[in-house]
Amino acid sequence: MREQSVEFEAALQNLEPITQFIRAFMEGSALPEEQVYHFEISADEHVSNLIEHAFKNRSHPLIGITCREDADKTQVIISDDSAGFDPRNYSVPDLENQPIYEIPPGGFGNYFICKLMDDVEYIHHPYVKNELILTMLKRSTNHEE
Repeated sequence: MREQSVEFEAALQNLEPITQFIRAFMEGSALPEEQVYHFEISADEHVSNLIEHAFKNRSHPLIGITCREDADKTQVIISDDSAGFDPRNYSVPDLENQPIYEIPPGGFGNYFICKLMDDVEYIHHPYVKNELILTMLKRSTNHEE
């Protein structure tokens, strides 16, 4: 298993360094570019939500980023010590019964995180440690159709 971890101050200017850290780790994996991009989008969305909502009134909170890879899967784990928010439980508004411009903003990013990843796990320990575990399963390139 291969693993790297780093902490960043929870600040919007650190979104790019966070995605750069993830990309640098993924360069050593066999993931297709599209899956690497899905990790970047998902991490950017979740970290943005933490910064804008969970850490709104705190000074200098930290966000941990761990990238992990083994033979079967690749993961990005985002950890924080906020009150916590489980993005898997956020429902997306019904787009079929109302025009999108009438729907209040919010929630679509969490919906996309769950759609882009093969698995999303959330471990919640308020004000101690919360972890969002984003997982992509490795797919064989030698499959028969």
